[in-house]
Amino acid sequence: MKTARFWVYWNAPVKISLKPGQTLAYSTGRRATDEGWDFYAERWTHEGDRVRRESISDGVDCDGRLSGFCESESLIEGDLQAGYETDGVIYPRWRQIDSNQRDYQAEAAGY
Repeated sequence: MKTARFWVYWNAPVKISLKPGQTLAYSTGRRATDEGWDFYAERWTHEGDRVRRESISDGVDCDGRLSGFCESESLIEGDLQAGYETDGVIYPRWRQIDSNQRDYQAEAAGY
């Protein structure tokens, strides 16, 4: 199996290299905003012929708390180098596997 190499954007383009079976994670931590706080994290795992990406978002603003989760994958042969291009950097094409979102204020209102 080969090392998966691909670009992500975290304040600037960052190239990630994952060996088979390896997992790498990054998060912003809880940080204050002008209306509350926000948190975002991503985790990438090399699963042989694909890279699995899991992302989590959470935060509070003037409308209340909202959190979400998304799981996606990109095939190492083809998809990692076949997404969109910006300033000469080609980002992966991610295929969504699962996602959910939770709106705490809507739940409290009975929606």
